[in-house]
Amino acid sequence: MLKRILSAWRQPETPLAADDGAAFWLARAEAGEAVAQRRLGLCYAQHQGVVADWAEAASWWRRAAEQGDVEAQYLLGQFLASGAGAMAEGVPQKRWYTKVAANEPATAKANLAVLYPDGLGVEPDLAAAAGWLAQAAEAGHVGAATELAVLHATGRGVTQDLAKAEALLAEAAAQNFAPAQYNLGRLCLQRGDDDAALAWYLKAAAHGSVEAAFSLATLHRQRQDLAEARQWYQRAAADGSVPAQLALAAMLLHGEGGVVDAKAAAQWFERAALAGDVTAQLALARLQVQGQDHGEAVAWFRRAAEAGSAAAQCELAQLFATGVNGRTDPGEALHWYSEAAKRNYPPAQLRLGLLLAEGQGAVAANPVAAYMWLGLAEAQSADPAERAVAAEVLARLVATLPAAEKIRLDGVLAGELARLK
Repeated sequence: MLKRILSAWRQPETPLAADDGAAFWLARAEAGEAVAQRRLGLCYAQHQGVVADWAEAASWWRRAAEQGDVEAQYLLGQFLASGAGAMAEGVPQKRWYTKVAANEPATAKANLAVLYPDGLGVEPDLAAAAGWLAQAAEAGHVGAATELAVLHATGRGVTQDLAKAEALLAEAAAQNFAPAQYNLGRLCLQRGDDDAALAWYLKAAAHGSVEAAFSLATLHRQRQDLAEARQWYQRAAADGSVPAQLALAAMLLHGEGGVVDAKAAAQWFERAALAGDVTAQLALARLQVQGQDHGEAVAWFRRAAEAGSAAAQCELAQLFATGVNGRTDPGEALHWYSEAAKRNYPPAQLRLGLLLAEGQGAVAANPVAAYMWLGLAEAQSADPAERAVAAEVLARLVATLPAAEKIRLDGVLAGELARLK
């Protein structure tokens, strides 16, 4: 949260004019003029008359910074703190930001605080971050004041002090700083004052806070005002909130707060899925299965499966086992069932056990491995029907195993279950 709040208040050099490009500054920069070096660095950063090149930008900023140019020190520190390029080294970051802070720009102090909580360049030190934030807040930086308030509210790096947190937030909120208004809403909600929270969330949302719009939707949903919740989820979703896109898609799919709209639900799931959300990828794949578009379903299941979703791995395996567009692939089914089963996912353990108990195509029967996986599924599944199936097949397998082998396997199974607890 810290970097997000502060990034809106970083104040880089005034953008270059259209005719204020690299050629204008190059000779003066090479002659050693610090201002020209700083401006030339901006040319490289802003693709002004030269090919964009962050390393070259940082090189010129460093030259200017070494001559004491405060703005160049700030720009170089900001670049290094962002982690861009191979120059992100801890000592230079702290060195340049400390030089800028000594000259009192509030924004530079706020950016120095970014280095501490996230461990960018120096060891995480929330107390030090709080100190820099306090100095920046005293200089009038509302973003720093807001983040300092959050630290006081949570007791991270400072003594927990809700009254101080609220005072800091109220001062920043009075300047229509949306993150402060949003966090005031959160404080109100924590003490059980839902109406006050709603009022602050409305103010923050009016000033562009996506988080506030999402929180408004959640509050209205809790109050069973589903139509209002759907509208706020729509607004937050349109502004790029992945959680809002998921919630809106679910409401559209089930007709909460309005008519059922499966097509719109799929579109919102897809936006969230393209943003990398595994839950959305899984939901979209399931919708594709329902629509009999197995090719698209496999593609989305695979993306979620490769991201580590055991449910996606299991359902992808099931598609390969039962047939994608009329063609089964037992080998792929074995692979994905195994991946999910190793993640201790009982539905996959059951299906892997069933596949190995009987064999399918190129997958040979393996009663010993089947016994182990079915035993895990029977012991761990929350579904009575799954446990019953596992127990039935286990009973058949027992008849094929020597008594000594069953005793050995039961011991191994007991040890594995004990490990998983």
